This record gives sequence, C-alpha cells and structure tokens, in this order.
Amino acid sequence: MYSAVEEAAILYASNYPDQAAALLLDFVQSHAESKEHKPWMMLFDIYQTQGKKALFEELALEFVVKFERSAPTWSDA
Repeated sequence: MYSAVEEAAILYASNYPDQAAALLLDFVQSHAESKEHKPWMMLFDIYQTQGKKALFEELALEFVVKFERSAPTWSDA
C-alpha cells in the first residue's frame, strides 16, 4: 500500500515541499480517526524548514486537541 507519508517524502525530496505539505494536511484532516503521528510530524518539519510559523502554530493547536499531549515547538535557530 502506497501511503500519503511515502508520497509526501518523495515530493519533499524532489523539491516540492508545498505539494508535500498539502498532501499531508489533506491526509491529517481527512483521517481524523487516525492516531498516527508520523504525518503530523512530517508536516511540522516542512512548516519549520519553510519558515511557516503561523501554519506550524495552527497545526500545533490541532495536535494538542487531537492527541492530548504537547505538540512540537517552533525553533528560531
């Protein structure tokens, strides 16, 4: 089975981060029942590397509500 995570990784590695992020965001929104963290973590990483702090923080709020645990934090490094 070809997963959204694998496809997003290929897109990102092929220098298509926006498409990878869109795919992952669609996945996490359309699979609300899933407790899989990996798509979320990949999306956090893409937002961080692309400097999309507002989207990162919005995703972090959704993550906390869904998983009832702390979300990754933005790094200004």
